[in-house]
Amino acid sequence: MLPKTDRVCLNYLLVKMMINKKISFLIIFIFFACHVFPQLVFPPNQKWKTIETRHFFIHYPELHIELACRIASLSEDVHETILPVLRHVPSEKTHIVINDFYDSVFGAASFIFYNAIYISPNQIPAGLGHYEDFLSLLLLHEYCHILDMDMIGGFPEGARHLFGRFYSPNWACPLWMIEGFAVYIETELSEGGRGIDPYYDMYLRMAFLKNQVPKLDQVTPVLDRWPGPASPYVYGESLYRYMTGKRGPDKAVSFRRENSRKLWPFSFGGSLGYYWGGSISRFYSQWKSGLAERYERQKNYLESRGISQVQRLTNLGGDTWGIEWMGGDDEILFFNRTYDEHALIRSVNTENQSIRNLKKVNCVYPQLSLNQTGDRIYFSQFEIYDKNALYSDIYYLDRRLRRVCQVTKKQRTFDPDINKEGDIVYIRTHQGKTDLCLQKQNGDCIVLLKGDESHYYSNPGFSPDSKQIVLSVWEQGGFKDIVIYQIDSRNYYSICHDKAWDITPSWTRDGKGILFASDRTGVYNIFHYSLQNKKMARLTNLLGGAFCPKVSHDSRKLAFIGYSSKGFDVYTMDMPSAETLESLSDFDHDRREDFSYGYQDPPKNHKKESLSFRAKGPLFKSKNYNPLRTLARPVRFPVLTMDDTSTVVGAAFIGKDVLNQHFYGLIGAYSIDRNRFQFMFDYLNMQYYPNVSVYIQDFVEPHDLSDIDEGSEDDLYWQRLQMASLSFEVPVSKLEYNFSISPGISYEKYTNANMKPLNQSRHYFQGKLNSLFIRANYSSVRAYTRSISYEEGMHINAEFSKYSQSLSSKLDFFLGKVSIQNYFPMIYNRHHVLFTKLNCYYTDMKKESRHLSLFSFRVRGYQEQSWRKYFYGGSVEYRYPLFNIERGYKVWPVYLRQIHGAVFTDYSEYSNINFSRKTAASSGIELKSDFWIFYMLPVSISIGYARPWKGNAGSDQSEIYFQLALGLGMFNSCDKTGLRHFLW
Repeated sequence: MLPKTDRVCLNYLLVKMMINKKISFLIIFIFFACHVFPQLVFPPNQKWKTIETRHFFIHYPELHIELACRIASLSEDVHETILPVLRHVPSEKTHIVINDFYDSVFGAASFIFYNAIYISPNQIPAGLGHYEDFLSLLLLHEYCHILDMDMIGGFPEGARHLFGRFYSPNWACPLWMIEGFAVYIETELSEGGRGIDPYYDMYLRMAFLKNQVPKLDQVTPVLDRWPGPASPYVYGESLYRYMTGKRGPDKAVSFRRENSRKLWPFSFGGSLGYYWGGSISRFYSQWKSGLAERYERQKNYLESRGISQVQRLTNLGGDTWGIEWMGGDDEILFFNRTYDEHALIRSVNTENQSIRNLKKVNCVYPQLSLNQTGDRIYFSQFEIYDKNALYSDIYYLDRRLRRVCQVTKKQRTFDPDINKEGDIVYIRTHQGKTDLCLQKQNGDCIVLLKGDESHYYSNPGFSPDSKQIVLSVWEQGGFKDIVIYQIDSRNYYSICHDKAWDITPSWTRDGKGILFASDRTGVYNIFHYSLQNKKMARLTNLLGGAFCPKVSHDSRKLAFIGYSSKGFDVYTMDMPSAETLESLSDFDHDRREDFSYGYQDPPKNHKKESLSFRAKGPLFKSKNYNPLRTLARPVRFPVLTMDDTSTVVGAAFIGKDVLNQHFYGLIGAYSIDRNRFQFMFDYLNMQYYPNVSVYIQDFVEPHDLSDIDEGSEDDLYWQRLQMASLSFEVPVSKLEYNFSISPGISYEKYTNANMKPLNQSRHYFQGKLNSLFIRANYSSVRAYTRSISYEEGMHINAEFSKYSQSLSSKLDFFLGKVSIQNYFPMIYNRHHVLFTKLNCYYTDMKKESRHLSLFSFRVRGYQEQSWRKYFYGGSVEYRYPLFNIERGYKVWPVYLRQIHGAVFTDYSEYSNINFSRKTAASSGIELKSDFWIFYMLPVSISIGYARPWKGNAGSDQSEIYFQLALGLGMFNSCDKTGLRHFLW
């Protein structure tokens, strides 16, 4: 996910509206909708262009005209392909944004405000996932989402016309229904697709064989365990395929069409019973039984051919990739990322199987390589450039100095391999193309193979004599072959050319053979190809799968990455002799179709018409990007509130443009009895650098008088706040931290808005408060999939304001605020966290201005307090996990993830309304439960007990409190860069 600032998404505007009590059901629902869909931030100061076709707008950076024309042509092909199947014409043209600022696979579709697709043109590294043309398959999947969400009828359609595009019944479904349907369609309408890919079938096979298939309620959200984010795609497609196999080929589409007319969210039970043939629980049980029988047959067949004898060195699971033998063949280097920790370069001892952690990295292309002496580990990882572009570059870890050094900078390179002379071969990507490059030891760079739309390179490796390079090449038509490139002659040839996908190649130590992983037998296994006799031999026969083969230096052992129901791990086996290799050349060729259907054996003569492939496509006319086309499509909803005499009615408008350069929120309301118009307007511009924010409001706000005068006839004092501010944000984003500094100017005017003057109004400031301010924010916090909170890093927030009479302010004073939050992981107790917080605030405001309340705070166990002169305080909290529940009920939109607790101590000192010193301190315990609601939104419910320390200000009575908090993106801010689930 691309980097974003705290104010980049519409959540900011919606939260501000809720804080100001302009709240309704629609605001909550729009808040949820905008939270779920990604808000990408592109590098500023880019010149964007637009191509308009019959059904699409293609938005692209100016230099990407060739890629944009090709996508424009492919998108119309996709439209013509999918339209007869889904039988739905979209209500408006779809916007496609080309995001070539992200060096990994990315695709997202959104129906909020307008139909929009965001895609990265980069293909899948290592070739996992069959396709004839990657962009066609990516567009087919995302456009299926658009048509699925655009389907609407009945009352929801009327609500869309009235309030704008913020709700679709097909969106209010479990994620496996949404993503599974798109994967099913991509598979049915193309020659590839994940539904018939042996790699994704491997996930299902091992889950069934090891009895690790989740319950129906567990597959409804995204799993917190393996295969995690891939689970909706894997299980969802298989369930749809089973349904169509039992109920008919049109039932999947008919179910989505019927569901699109539902009045209430999450009310798809009746449609499930009709189209899926009974209750969903019964259907799920039938699916499991049918698939279990099929995989048992497959297991029996594989075992009859003899399962390979291998040794498992690690038991980490998750993502493991990029292995390499170290020095004396007693240690193997590898990359690993689990759902509990940061991505790491690790090593495992082949004798005692002990594991060492070497370095935290941010890999997505985790091919590793060692130099001749073994003191440098070469790898590629992400870094942020141009404010928001996420590019991959080559680095090396110096094992002696224990530091990481950068080899290429902003070159978008990955998959490095270094030879004994110090030359590095690697892949460079740009505009969806790849080049094979060679960097000499003196720094000179040579492009060996120039990529185009019909060729995509990955996983290069030097031969032992450094005269040849082996690599995996995708070619137009759906071929993924192993190629040998001869450096001196600049020629290359394929060792085999067929529909099997051959990936992750490496050399034998004598240079006479090639090792690689292939799915040609229906299961990914390791194969050996002899360059002398041109024969291929299968080295492994496994139930799971095998990848990334590497021979030890003495050629006696073969290391590889093997798959189990927990994920990937490091395995070894004895390397067969030359005589044995001859006997291993007899194996079952091309059984992929037999093993690639999730519910039954495939029908005979199974063929599908492929999407047309246009390498370049026709040229299209383009024009400058116009943000008004999408800015003028806001979501709108009514606002109902009260002032001091009557009901206030109004409307709110929230909008953004498709490039996420402009965000705005507007509330307008009218008080009939007072004949008073009120409004709030917020605008954020991220088109340029720095970002510009404008905020204006004129609203009446209530204040509770009960604490001031219990005998008052009036419960509320109404104050009119007229405010305007202008600020500039200068963000600095890196993968390990984010920093921003925001100077600005603010105008505020407070007046009495009651019908008649109140004596109590003296307790509230009236007049102007104008200031210059500067804010600074720093964050290096990190959390993981199973974290109970952030568990490492810190937050620092600081704000300093100068209210000056030279700015026409009634008062002249300084105000400073600093907040520091630290998270310390407990090394020997996973996900245990020590949290500390320190807040310091100070003002030189004079005593005669004590009626001005600048800040309020609350120490647990005390009522809310206000300070006047100074405040400092903090908390120490020990957080610990208790239970991983990970259960829900059938397909209900509530899922309990985990329960955890905390013990805490709060302490503060402050000056009260009379500027006298007060203290407040308490200790307590808290129990918190984390949920997924609506299938995708994290929510936490807390119950706490706090007891004030005796002898301090306030009450010495204990307090039981409850808290409800939306997970405002914490678990979307986790360390995801190491995951190899290239989901779209």
